[in-house]
Amino acid sequence: MRNTPENFDIDREFDLYELDREIEIDEFFEDETAPEEPTQIYEIPAERDEEAEAEEEAVEAAKEAKARAIRRKKHRKLFLVYGVLAALSAAAVALILASPLFMITSVEVEGNKYYTDEQIINMSSVQIKGNLFLNAQKRKIRQNLKSDPYIKRVSVRRKLPGTIVIKVAEKEQIAALKYGDKYVVIDGDNVVLRVAKLDPEVTVIEGMTIENMEQGKEIEVEEDQLFGDTIDMLEDIREGDLYFKRIVMSKTNIKAYIYDTLLVRGHPRDMTEAIRSGSLRKVLGKLFKQKIDHGTIILGENGYISFSPII
Repeated sequence: MRNTPENFDIDREFDLYELDREIEIDEFFEDETAPEEPTQIYEIPAERDEEAEAEEEAVEAAKEAKARAIRRKKHRKLFLVYGVLAALSAAAVALILASPLFMITSVEVEGNKYYTDEQIINMSSVQIKGNLFLNAQKRKIRQNLKSDPYIKRVSVRRKLPGTIVIKVAEKEQIAALKYGDKYVVIDGDNVVLRVAKLDPEVTVIEGMTIENMEQGKEIEVEEDQLFGDTIDMLEDIREGDLYFKRIVMSKTNIKAYIYDTLLVRGHPRDMTEAIRSGSLRKVLGKLFKQKIDHGTIILGENGYISFSPII
């Protein structure tokens, strides 16, 4: 039966339409969600061109050869510069050594007390009219002076145009040990500076048994402990502005003479304590004020001090 407007079943046609629509939608979503086939990637191995590689190596070799050539050129230039500088330096040194402008014409001496300027210059053997810039000259001056027991330090400097300045530091003689008719002069380190026949005008120590008195070496005595304490005491009286003309040693004590008729008696350690505390100076001040210059100041342990008019 043919569907005509008269017998058209609206509900049935609508159902068919909906059915077709559902089928189309299902097919659409099936196409969207369908898994894609995996893409396969094929690696094509790269083949190195041997000719290109050889060309690269040739380029690198050329660059290295060029760099070596540049370095050699720089080295030649530096060698030439250094050679010119060396030649100029040698010429300058020769000019200085030959020039009369740098000839030693005078010598100055500084720091000397015991030796005179003339003695220092003679001992140094400095060469007048020698060249001012010869280091050998300076070394010789130092060596010559340092060989003397009295010289503690030496420095030598130049002063243009032609002066050598010698500066010395001398060891200071502190005492002289009586040895027969001679005097063995020593410094504060007990080093023998010289052996003199005349009174050296320092504190003279008597009563020591000398075992060795080689010049430039430390003196050796039998009474070493008492002698060491006495030297320490002498260092202190120098700082305390006191002076002992003569010291006579015994086995346990010493007699230190301020004058021939005024002395201090006791152990060197007790004297050192009295000097440091100022008590000895006070006693001497009272005696001088009363014009007493004859007697004995007696020192003992624990600051004991007394005076007797008897020598």
